[in-house]
Amino acid sequence: MKKAIAALGISAVTLAMSSADSSALETATVTADTLNMRSGPGISYSKRGVLHKGAKVTILEKSKGWVKIKDSSGKTAWVSGQYLSTSGGNSSSSSSSESAGYIAYVSVNSSLNLRSEASTSGSVIASLKNSEKVQIIEKKDNGWSKVKTESGKIGWVSSKYLVNTPTNSGNTSSQENSSSQNDSVATSGNVKVNTSSGLNVRKGPGTNHSIIGSLAGGSVVQAKEKSGGWVKVVLPNGSTGWVSGQYVSSTNESTSNSESSQNNKPPQNNESTAASGRVKVTISKGLNIRKGPGTSNAIVGSLAGGSVVEVKEKSSGWYKIKTANGVEGWVSGDYVTPTDEPLSGGASSNDTSSGNNNSSNNNGSFGSGESSATGDKIVDYAYTLLGVPYKWGGNGPSSFDCSGYTQWVYRNAAGISIPRVSRDQAQAGTAVEKGNYKKGDLLYFNTGGSGVSHVGIYIGGDKFIHCSGTQSKPGSVKVSSLNGYYGNVLLGARRFV
Repeated sequence: MKKAIAALGISAVTLAMSSADSSALETATVTADTLNMRSGPGISYSKRGVLHKGAKVTILEKSKGWVKIKDSSGKTAWVSGQYLSTSGGNSSSSSSSESAGYIAYVSVNSSLNLRSEASTSGSVIASLKNSEKVQIIEKKDNGWSKVKTESGKIGWVSSKYLVNTPTNSGNTSSQENSSSQNDSVATSGNVKVNTSSGLNVRKGPGTNHSIIGSLAGGSVVQAKEKSGGWVKVVLPNGSTGWVSGQYVSSTNESTSNSESSQNNKPPQNNESTAASGRVKVTISKGLNIRKGPGTSNAIVGSLAGGSVVEVKEKSSGWYKIKTANGVEGWVSGDYVTPTDEPLSGGASSNDTSSGNNNSSNNNGSFGSGESSATGDKIVDYAYTLLGVPYKWGGNGPSSFDCSGYTQWVYRNAAGISIPRVSRDQAQAGTAVEKGNYKKGDLLYFNTGGSGVSHVGIYIGGDKFIHCSGTQSKPGSVKVSSLNGYYGNVLLGARRFV
């Protein structure tokens, strides 16, 4: 009898403890449309089922943003705490990467850019509409999420414009999506250039408009207007022009005094620059040498930052110079300063006879000097990128590999879409026989001994412009001759215009 009473007492205590534990357990509600149930606390664990929005669960355990739950059927599993709301109304916390693998919806007023990298410097892959459903693949602490769209496209978007449920109106807490083509440009106010290599300023909103200047990386200017992903800005000299909204972002910083990273801006007088003697290039990104005193003249070469050249003549803020290797041409006086240092640095164009003889217009054994208007635009734009560094896998604009460079030039100079890798580019367009090459044609080479491995753009005069280098020995965008090594490994040419 005593044993029975003791057993009954123990059972009662156990039951009481069990009831107490049960009553202390927290309940929560699923806030996502669909929430994966996993065998462990992380997306690497296998899925055990799904919970739908509004489902009630019991919280059993928490671990680093993940929650072990029991559903109404008694099944236990782990879910991301980010998509649970407790009875008190607070969602369980989670780290920046623990919501990966789940569904989210775009919440913007217009559209959200899907980019190739986790920053506004990444190229735009697609534009996502408000309430569009995406799957989160990865989240970074810098506020960007890698997502997969329902059409299968994968890229990065700003995390602040993703929500758990569809919305009728977009997120208006920031100005980041006020433009359908730009992640972070305000309708008015100041914008900042977020590329390191400089940004072209054009006469109108599109790459079909002529380049009238350029802004150095980090420059801050006033935004006036938007059109189709382009932003009209006020330059430091008071003139206006258009820049691609992909490469500027809204800022509260004051406007900059420096306008350009290169010499492609309206000429201005600079009385502090010597009219004779020697001058030194004061910018680090390189300075264009032109055939005449003004941006309307063709580019015949480029001077590296720090080069010292001889001054021959002055005209409206432009200087006729002669380089250490004999090239003559004109540079903007805004980016040189008087010096007594010895001559140093040659022009990168390989034109050693005279800067007044633009090699791009010369005939040669590989092709004529003929070109179309589009071919000229392609070559002129390609020259603006002289000196941009090589990086394997680089898509621009701050670095390129060979095929990333050619793809960037054709797309931005003429709106022509070509494949990304060199071997595919060598199959696109129309084949061109040697001797008939024209400016703007794509050249492809066998530099590795096993087929197509390099590409560039023909500029006339048996020369081509390309981005050359390796992972161990990176180079930059430069001009090279076909009379020698590259002519021996040249496989052919393709025409897109």
